[in-house]
Amino acid sequence: MLFKNKKLERKVSLKRDARDGILSFCKMNHPNEGILILRGKSKHGNVFIDSLVVPPFSETGSDFAGFPHNPLPLDPSYVGIVHSHPTGSAE
Repeated sequence: MLFKNKKLERKVSLKRDARDGILSFCKMNHPNEGILILRGKSKHGNVFIDSLVVPPFSETGSDFAGFPHNPLPLDPSYVGIVHSHPTGSAE
């Protein structure tokens, strides 16, 4: 039996509050980079982001942003991260 490949459409959606929170956080940290954890749900490849978490022990500067993953609790609602590059360089 042969199976046809179906084109999978995937979507990332975020609540307006989450979007506004990302923009506000990045503006507050400017000119430093910023990093946040995205919290939400993922079903069938579609992701819905409804809130943000400031990572514990995060460090940011003019050319870096990061956090240690060890102290994070195992939380299946963490669906990704957002990381800003205010200078325009992704290096």
